[in-house]
Amino acid sequence: MNINAYSDFVEISTTALLDCFKLEFRDIPTEIRQCKLNQGYQALARNAGFSGLEAMKAQSSVLLKVNEFLAALESSGVKKHSWSTNEHIAQLLESDVQCTFSQGDLCVAIHDNGEIIETPYYANPSPYSPDITFYVLPVDANGAWLTYDEWYRFILDLRKNLNFDDDIDSQIKDIWNAVNPDHCGELFLSEQPDWNELTHCSEGLFRQRILEHSGHTPLDLLYDYFSSERTS
Repeated sequence: MNINAYSDFVEISTTALLDCFKLEFRDIPTEIRQCKLNQGYQALARNAGFSGLEAMKAQSSVLLKVNEFLAALESSGVKKHSWSTNEHIAQLLESDVQCTFSQGDLCVAIHDNGEIIETPYYANPSPYSPDITFYVLPVDANGAWLTYDEWYRFILDLRKNLNFDDDIDSQIKDIWNAVNPDHCGELFLSEQPDWNELTHCSEGLFRQRILEHSGHTPLDLLYDYFSSERTS
């Protein structure tokens, strides 16, 4: 199975998060729904580390995993998620794209029918999917980190400019070279958090403190760092 290169964590406004969940919830056939919408909201809030929906609504933005959103949908009646559902939700929540040197090559995928697939993939050691060719994007030892919008603009540029009668690989690399992604393997903190507070606080508050230090470091890396320091 191909592994997508979307970040596990996403920062999203609370209003947008609830709108996204409502959109997906309404796609669940009424006869298989396991709960009402507000109960789904409550599950989503708990998955994001809050005591309940009102506690989450008190925050302007939320840090959560794509799989935590999916878990709330599953408890509402959606069948257990597949890799394709994961990609759909990552796009819905506008997850960042990141690829560290250790994760393998970052790839763009093109179907044999000429469709340029929006999802970014890793190729380590090599992905397999029928009727799809994966083109490796040059990423140096510092890795690559792009916002969802930056990656999507890259895909749009490919769809607009790629000539399938010419060398596809070299064209992709030329378009990619104009992207200039940020590095994703380094941690940048303008100031240290109150580690004593973080040792004893709830998961919801812990994630809010992470958001206060986000902006210069990928969220996945930032969460892992804060978690390791919190328990050390």
